Amino acid sequence: MQRSLVGQGPLAGRLGSLQRRCGRGLRRLRQSGSVATGARCLSACGGAAVFASITGSSGSPDSGSNPKLPNRGGSSKPSSSSSGKGPLDFGSPLRRCTDGLLVLNCLMFVLQWASKDALMLWGAKINSAIAAGQVWRLLTSSFLHTGAIHLLINSHTLATIGPHVELIAGSSRFMAVYLAGALAGTSASFLLTPAPSVGASAALFGLGAALGVFYWRHRASMGRRSEVMLQQLGLTLAINMAYSLASKRIDNWGHIGGMVGGAAVSWLLGPKFTRLPNGQIADTPPLPVMAYRPPGGAADGASGGAGGLRLVRGTS
Repeated sequence: MQRSLVGQGPLAGRLGSLQRRCGRGLRRLRQSGSVATGARCLSACGGAAVFASITGSSGSPDSGSNPKLPNRGGSSKPSSSSSGKGPLDFGSPLRRCTDGLLVLNCLMFVLQWASKDALMLWGAKINSAIAAGQVWRLLTSSFLHTGAIHLLINSHTLATIGPHVELIAGSSRFMAVYLAGALAGTSASFLLTPAPSVGASAALFGLGAALGVFYWRHRASMGRRSEVMLQQLGLTLAINMAYSLASKRIDNWGHIGGMVGGAAVSWLLGPKFTRLPNGQIADTPPLPVMAYRPPGGAADGASGGAGGLRLVRGTS
């Protein structure tokens, strides 16, 4: 939660099923032969594989309905699940940014304690200090927490939502959404409320909004699955906003700003998956600078076109 320095409240989470669905979808897709079994293929095709698995494309290899997902050389190494670590488990290469943020937030909390909260005073969102030119507080406040419970709640939420967003969007877009949510949330708080605040929840609301954008954008392809996810996200948002409005110790403008920032960046950067006539899955968001692209460019037969399709993690 984005906590006003006068208190905090829990950020309710009902997104654990997202992790389980995502992991099951990848396993089904590998078992059906839709993607290669190597860990490198998972790393290359994670976002598109999730999209393919939840749009009913995980039939048998002989059905002709499987998407053509390019990989990075057809590695024959055992998959991450066969080694006991799933794609959303802590330490998986597909969630490095999520794990890095978890570690960073814990490290910052230790430094706060060691500095006897001097670090808190240096980095919190304090309007007068920001107005005086200390603009770094618009970002640093999102990496500070007022206590162990505050840190634990936000860490749990990040560990629940983060891997799903990172697997779908790739690491670069995940970080873009996270930082946009943090900056937009703190900026809204700076403009609209005088109370000082700290906490990662603006960024977390940005991640939640990015999931909402993904499922809304692909609702025609995902059908009922998209509807269920949107209902869960909407209920989670309603619970959190109801609790926030009932408490004077929570920075509601930070939450709202984080949602707007995360949704805007997710809409612009994607992913936006569509299926081409040749069976390829294309990623064509309005700003394709971080979009998945075929391994060898358009010459590889993916016919990327203006959007530029990237199904490898080169820049993600």
